[in-house]
Amino acid sequence: MGARLGAVILGMAALAAGCQSVGALSAADAPVRRESAGQPGRIILRTAWQTIAARDVRAAVTQVQAIARSAGGFVESSSVTDDDGASVELRIPSAGLDAAMDRIARVGSETSRRVSARDVTEEVVDLQAVLANKTALRDRLRALLTQAKDVKDIVAVEEQLTRLQGEIDSMEGRLKSIRAQAEMSSLDVTLRPVRILGPVGYVLKGAWWIVEKLFVIR
Repeated sequence: MGARLGAVILGMAALAAGCQSVGALSAADAPVRRESAGQPGRIILRTAWQTIAARDVRAAVTQVQAIARSAGGFVESSSVTDDDGASVELRIPSAGLDAAMDRIARVGSETSRRVSARDVTEEVVDLQAVLANKTALRDRLRALLTQAKDVKDIVAVEEQLTRLQGEIDSMEGRLKSIRAQAEMSSLDVTLRPVRILGPVGYVLKGAWWIVEKLFVIR
């Protein structure tokens, strides 16, 4: 019995080693699938960047944070730089990202906006398949553990179980992270102060415009 069980354990260990260390979710934890034109049921991760020029940067930061919260999001971090600029990192529900960015744009004068989208549907499908295989293997090893009598066999099964459970936990964590990113998009807002020219500044700006037109018509 011990030799036969040992052979089974070795075979299952080889099978476990052949599985890729990637992850998946159970059906209850599956990432939210975003519907988009031509891509029904796809899982899309969206990341956005926005730059706003504001007369009062600190007041604008407060407004941006309020907009994020009213949209169902939250503030990850916020900082004001030495030149009175500011950076605010937000998490916004993906379905309301564009609307929130439009509201933030009205806090001051929007100078740039960029949104990237990454389709991770195939990655998630692969992770789910591998996780299912590893979970089944873990359950089989647990059943073998109840049959093992030889100390050597027990130790071998427990080692495999410990390693497999670590991989399963890692994969489930990866998929939960994907789920969070699919539900809540990342938005980095940079706020820059509007510079108001004094009398001399306007004179110099006008002089530069005249010099520029001497060399460039259009």
